[in-house]
Amino acid sequence: MAQSSIPIIDLFAGPGGLGEGFSAYKKAKNPRFRIKLSIEKDPAAHKTLRLRSFYRQFTKSKVPQAYYDYILGKPTMSQEILEQLYPNEWAAAKKESWLAELGANNFPDSLVDQKITEALNGATEWMLIGGPPCQAYSVAGRSRRAGENIKDFENDHRHFLYRQYLRILDKFRPFVFIMENVKGLLSSKINTQFIFHRILKDLKLDGYYTIYSLTTPTDSPNNLKPKDFVIKTEEHSIPQSRHRIILLGVRNNSSIMKPRLLKQRHACSVYNMLHDLPKLNSKISYKEKSSAEFKDIIKTGIKIIERSNAPQAVKKVCRNVTNGRPPKSLNSITNKEARKIKSWLTDEKLKQSVLNHEPRRHISSDIHRYLFASCYAAAFGISPRLKDFPRHCYEP
Repeated sequence: MAQSSIPIIDLFAGPGGLGEGFSAYKKAKNPRFRIKLSIEKDPAAHKTLRLRSFYRQFTKSKVPQAYYDYILGKPTMSQEILEQLYPNEWAAAKKESWLAELGANNFPDSLVDQKITEALNGATEWMLIGGPPCQAYSVAGRSRRAGENIKDFENDHRHFLYRQYLRILDKFRPFVFIMENVKGLLSSKINTQFIFHRILKDLKLDGYYTIYSLTTPTDSPNNLKPKDFVIKTEEHSIPQSRHRIILLGVRNNSSIMKPRLLKQRHACSVYNMLHDLPKLNSKISYKEKSSAEFKDIIKTGIKIIERSNAPQAVKKVCRNVTNGRPPKSLNSITNKEARKIKSWLTDEKLKQSVLNHEPRRHISSDIHRYLFASCYAAAFGISPRLKDFPRHCYEP
């Protein structure tokens, strides 16, 4: 592709996770991709899109302190002040992030097409990305709705929002597209027919696009099976077992080479990523007495475990906690991939502050369960099952 930065149009953008990945990728210290338009209907997600777009108006070294004051919630900074200080950058962010619902009557196709055309500004080599809403496809979503009328479920408009993606793909014919969705799409049906097979057929646009898998080698993309499009994040140094369908479409008359497969990388544990976060104690539930101290709750939990039928190895770990020696971690900081990922996620201008790093509130009995689970894992190298917990941990 000829442009220095490849333009991207992001549909069903949510708070912008997919776009963030593309925006973070650099070549010779320059962004290889640039979001030109993100479309999202949820107001809260749209606010995040707009703020991240504002951030990207600056090079990383020149992001103003006012931005950090705002995201850290300092009382001297507000969105209004941020707009006044940087009107051009804020206007660009507003233009890039559009609060709109694809397929809704008040956002007709003609208006959507106009916005996309203006955002591309004549560019012909660009990417379309996005994932239609997944609640109707997800296994959890179908489980929650199991008691509903089957016709109501099958008529759920979210089953068919991919058609908005398909319409834009058909009209504008980008060189490349990425479509993401939940693994549950593979088993979702409408009128006894699998949705995924229909989507896969439609996205090829009668042979206009070839759909590739990013994980499964094959001599012919036509031989790929639905499961071949599933990417398992834990196989790529992501400390989370999140499985997603990723479809990569390449226009057949483009000069783009056959895409390379993702390489499997070393496992990256949650500990590798989070071990150096500022240490926080769990907050105590409002139902507890206000004078309750976290350390007192831990001491009580240790005494209960000591008197219980817990294995002696677990009790030994508890005694070490009593003597000021916490359980040793089962992980070591040797994971290069963890450091690489963290370099994408961290920002030295935040210094010691970490966004959204705060503990939830627990009742004392929950803290006792977590204490037992921690000691058990330190003793045996695995998490306890329900039958392994002392009776006091699961009795009301």
